[in-house]
Amino acid sequence: LSSPPGILWRLGCAYPMLDYSKFDKVAQEHDEEERVEKERLREERMRKYYKEQDRKKKEWESKNGVSGHGHSHAHGESCSHNHGHGHGQSGPPPRRTGCMGCGFADPAALQQMIEDHKKMENEPPKPKMCIEEKNRKKMAAIEATREDGKKLFKAGKLRDAIKIYERGVLICNGIYDLSDEDWKAVQRHEMLLDLNVATCHLKLKEYQEAIRHCKMAISIDKDCLKAHYRMAQAQIGLGELDEAQASLAIARELEPKSSALATLGQTIKKLKKQQKEKARAFQRRMVRKSRHHHKTIDMSKSAGQNGGENGKGEGTE
Repeated sequence: LSSPPGILWRLGCAYPMLDYSKFDKVAQEHDEEERVEKERLREERMRKYYKEQDRKKKEWESKNGVSGHGHSHAHGESCSHNHGHGHGQSGPPPRRTGCMGCGFADPAALQQMIEDHKKMENEPPKPKMCIEEKNRKKMAAIEATREDGKKLFKAGKLRDAIKIYERGVLICNGIYDLSDEDWKAVQRHEMLLDLNVATCHLKLKEYQEAIRHCKMAISIDKDCLKAHYRMAQAQIGLGELDEAQASLAIARELEPKSSALATLGQTIKKLKKQQKEKARAFQRRMVRKSRHHHKTIDMSKSAGQNGGENGKGEGTE
């Protein structure tokens, strides 16, 4: 984006125009990683549970000297369970897959589940992206939004540029666990993106939005020269010349020798002079209208009085 003359502002190296589905992909990858992590934890809890069930089964079998058992449940009114275990029966106990009686599942089904989970344990773990790598990708995506937004801005696609810049701001707000140095870099990127959005709104003559984004940039860095400069431009667009002069004064404190700021100051003075001249001209017009109105009223009264006198004369004759 163009800078005021005399102000040096580095926007970084050039990046090729990117497909912005990749930013959705970054978010999707993040969600997928969280889902995989939750699934891993769930499976870990399940493995612990099955191991505990297996331990209980073996403990019970060792205590009773059998490899299986049958169930006979009698339910009373209090809904309590009375367990009667019949052992030494002529046939194998009935298989009840998934039955959760006596504190553990059906032995055969339980054994199969344990074996399945052992296979899962032996599988190589899926690579997990560390937070540092995630943040590096996000930083690259933020820089890309600035560069791609600039290309759209130069092409006159201001609405599209605003969307790209705002996407970059969202990515800035989604970074965490940074060092102080990296956090300052993210804050600077966010400030520049806010400034770029403000510039787009200035071009579209959406001055209130431009002022809002300039204030966002100032909230990050109160000494941001461009934010005060562009806010003054937007305030001029709204005709708020006193506010524009105040914003410009702050900018000139930051960069006293800037010719662009000096030129903007002259513009504000000229506009204020024109504003005063228009106000005086309007006042003169209103005075003339008022005088003409009173003159018309006086003439009407005078005409009415003359007519009355003529009527009286005719009556006496």
